[in-house]
Amino acid sequence: MTAFTVFSTSLPGIPESVGEARRFVVGVLRVAPEKVPAVVIDNVEVIVSELATNAIRYTHSGDRGATYDLYFSVDTRRLTGSVRTEPPLAGFSPSDCERMPAVEGEGGRGLYLVRALATEYSDLRPYEHGTCFTLRWTSLALVSKGQG
Repeated sequence: MTAFTVFSTSLPGIPESVGEARRFVVGVLRVAPEKVPAVVIDNVEVIVSELATNAIRYTHSGDRGATYDLYFSVDTRRLTGSVRTEPPLAGFSPSDCERMPAVEGEGGRGLYLVRALATEYSDLRPYEHGTCFTLRWTSLALVSKGQG
């Protein structure tokens, strides 16, 4: 049986909490007993930033007084994380975040980055609201998608 460590926190659904989410995940992964590789920590920081931003922009987690939750489970070769949110805003569909961004636009690339960096990525529907992701690595480097 593989031992693992679990970290979690709840954050307010305000734009300033995205930086707090990044600091939280980087801080806990740096001290995790599983020795998470630096490249994995860097990738998770980007993923959490994108998913926390989407939680605030596209779900009721961005409503006044609302929150979103971060959960991470780490073992010696894998990190699984989730950003759990309130329900999506009326009229919003997850596919709205997946449209091709404008070439000159500043936004719209978040989920493309998440998919590029994560070994696996999906939403939590139909049982919960939010998203989850997994990153796997060997003892020396991040395992590429489809392996591990």
